[in-house]
Amino acid sequence: MKIILDIKDHKVDFVLELLNNLSDYVTTIKLEENAPIKENIKGALNEVKLHNQGKIKLKSAYDLLNEV
Repeated sequence: MKIILDIKDHKVDFVLELLNNLSDYVTTIKLEENAPIKENIKGALNEVKLHNQGKIKLKSAYDLLNEV
């Protein structure tokens, strides 16, 4: 089972220490709050840049809608 916790900043160290002490039962991964969104935006902007340079061809909105 996976659980995502939103922890108040002043309690992060305490909760992480507690979870690390339960390492036989719990695996912890610290995620940056908006990391996936930032990476997606960076990738999209890079694709637009490459398209503007003529290095890649992007799909049209019509083609994207036909995939749905």
